[in-house]
Formats: sequence, structure tokens, C-alpha cells
Amino acid sequence: MKKIVMLIMAIVLVIGVCSNAMAYFEDQHLFRVVYDRAGTNEVVTDLGLISSLTAPTTANWAFAGQSTWDASMFSASPNLYVAYFAQKAGSTGNAWTSGPDGGQLFRQWSAFSSGGNSIKAEYQMYGTSQVIGPKTDNRSYWSVMDQGTLGAAGSFNLAIAAKNGEAAVNTAPLGYVDQMLYFYGSVNSFTSNKVGVALATIRTYSDGHTELNPSAVPVPAAVYLLGSGLLGLVGIRRKMAA
Repeated sequence: MKKIVMLIMAIVLVIGVCSNAMAYFEDQHLFRVVYDRAGTNEVVTDLGLISSLTAPTTANWAFAGQSTWDASMFSASPNLYVAYFAQKAGSTGNAWTSGPDGGQLFRQWSAFSSGGNSIKAEYQMYGTSQVIGPKTDNRSYWSVMDQGTLGAAGSFNLAIAAKNGEAAVNTAPLGYVDQMLYFYGSVNSFTSNKVGVALATIRTYSDGHTELNPSAVPVPAAVYLLGSGLLGLVGIRRKMAA
């Protein structure tokens, strides 16, 4: 009897471990991909469930508990680009993609869906919310969504004809880069290019974290002091001139 109980406990434990391993990189989760065009690595992060976001919003979404990335995960002189995407499989066939401010068009749901499924299968097996992997793996973001070439970079497996789904992140002069997050509902039923719904600004910071509709960036106190000093000098100069 004791052996049977122990066997049952072992089975339950295995099932629990497997369930936890499948908790990341699932359907309707937002994936952030930062990859090195000059090197060999990509860092893929599961930012959590995104399915509730289907209409424009102005609310700040800081993705609590997200895993961050940093330059040490890449080559000595990385050329980093970032992209975001999510998908909802089934009869509705929803999609979310990053892109530039000003609009985005979506096509080829089947290619986008199959690409997303390959990436999910690749990174689910690690059981963590963030994976550092070789971008040349045959089920990596770079190999699937960019087709292993800069000629298809930012196209999400040619679902975005304009190939504008990525943005340079490590050269951002402000310490961050902004994109738009677009939503496409029932994309498996349309017959021509579908216009994306701009949901929110999605900001990638150079310190490795992401926000939706980021709060205003405060002006450093040093800037205020510098401004006050310049105004003071202008006032002194005017008095001397008078």
C-alpha cells in the first residue's frame, strides 16, 4: 500500500512539473524577441497573457515580474533589434504584432500561425519565461519569422508585407525605442490585406524591460538646474547691457 501511495505521489509530481513547464510561451501570450543581427543569439521572453487587449487603451501596463535582457546576453558589439507578437489559434484567428506608428497591414495568417506555433514548441520545453537561444536554430524567431535573412526581417514570416515589425533598440538615443502594438481580429477569414488596430504604444527600454503606454518620463533634476542657471546668466547679461 505504501508503495502504491508513493507511486501516485510521484505521478502527481511529474504531472505538476509538466504543467509548470507548459505555463510559458503559450497561445495568446505576448512574446518579446530581442536578437543580435551582428551575432548569434536571440532572447525570447514571455510577457504574459495578452488576449484581453483587443481595443485601444491608454492605461499603463508595466508587465509586472517580467524577465529583462541585457547586453551581456549578446556579442561584444551587438546590433540589437526588438519585435513583439502574439496569436490566438482556432476559428477566430487573432494576431498581435509590433510595428511603426502610422499603421500596419497584415496578410498570410497561415504563415504567421505556423511560424508562431514553431516558436512556441521550441521555447515551451525550457519551462522558463525567458530563453537565450541560437538564432540559427530551425525553430527560432530569426529562422522562422525572419526566414533566416535580413531580406525578411520584421515580416513575421511574410505576414507583414512592409517588413516593419522590428525596431533597433541598442542605438536608441533616449534609452528606449517606441513601437505600436497592433491587433488583427479574425485574420484567418479575410481575403485581402487587413488594417491593424493600434492598441497602444509599446516601449522597449535599453535596461531590458517593456511597458505599454509608458508613463511620462520625468525630466532629471540636473536639467532643471541647468535651465535655471542659463536663465540666470541671461538675466545678468541683460542687466550689464542696460
